[in-house]
Amino acid sequence: MTSGTAVSPLADVVVADFTTRGPGPFTTMLLARLGARVIKFEPPGGEPSRALPPVFEAFNQGKESVVCDLRSAAGLALARSVADRADVVVTAWRPKQAAELGFDHGAIAARNPRAVSCAISGFGDAAQWSDRAGHELTYLAASGALAMIFGGDPRVPGMPIGDVLAGNQAALRICAALAGRSAQAPAPIDVSVAGVLAEAAGYGLFAEGTPLGADWDGPARGRFRSADGRTLILAILVEPHYWSRLCDALGLHDLAEASPGDLAAAGPEVRSRVAQRLAELDSTECESRLNAADVPWSWLLRPGDVDFSNGTIPVSSAAPELGAATSSVRAEFLGEG
Repeated sequence: MTSGTAVSPLADVVVADFTTRGPGPFTTMLLARLGARVIKFEPPGGEPSRALPPVFEAFNQGKESVVCDLRSAAGLALARSVADRADVVVTAWRPKQAAELGFDHGAIAARNPRAVSCAISGFGDAAQWSDRAGHELTYLAASGALAMIFGGDPRVPGMPIGDVLAGNQAALRICAALAGRSAQAPAPIDVSVAGVLAEAAGYGLFAEGTPLGADWDGPARGRFRSADGRTLILAILVEPHYWSRLCDALGLHDLAEASPGDLAAAGPEVRSRVAQRLAELDSTECESRLNAADVPWSWLLRPGDVDFSNGTIPVSSAAPELGAATSSVRAEFLGEG
């Protein structure tokens, strides 16, 4: 191998992708970025998220699109032929529907024992929730995460938190299963979006009654404004070193030695002084002082304002045209020519 040549860790992995909308496509997009061949099955007319081009493009980069009607015998035969030879099978149906189609874990393992089978659903197999309809916002609400984020005034988050968290966990578990597959048959993987969100909410970091509760912005945590109207975000929690540096930067020397308990008790009053001081400084002066103080802060920016792509997996290619790979996949897996 030539020095410096990038190696795709999943270059020999074939993924049969039967997912739509959010967490499933995000999972398989991550696998595609790692070099896997992802064959995406779509119903005639395309999966629903094609109606939202930015979402579809973001979650389906680097895949092959196959149009396949699973309600027909021919469509089901093609889907099973690919799944039976794939290294990974990812589904996103409700448990009952997966069983009816013959794509539950048991059926997949019976036909393809070496396949890593990953089922992603909204609520998992929890008794009263397993076959309940849902979307991102209801998963957030049911898991407790929405209450933890917004307290008693829930709003719609501006990013797909559940899709991204569940997709990352699913991709991680699939990679782990692939890594251990040579030693034993892979165990089935179940990822529930609500379950992942409930786990995150259950960490308690932002629970009521803690200094970081959703209803307590804190003296130096949350949104502030500069004199020229720019919005800045401070993220000082209860760290004395950050707090004292901020006080020095803003000339609030009498508050520099306040303990976390003191700050929690006098939160609104102290916050008002921090806000007033920042509001007296224009954006250039705010940036200069906060950077010199080395405290956690940022302007409120829009996606793309700063290029952070160096720490991400490179995009392999664009999302596929609907059905572009149907003929070639039928020829490869069904022997049609």
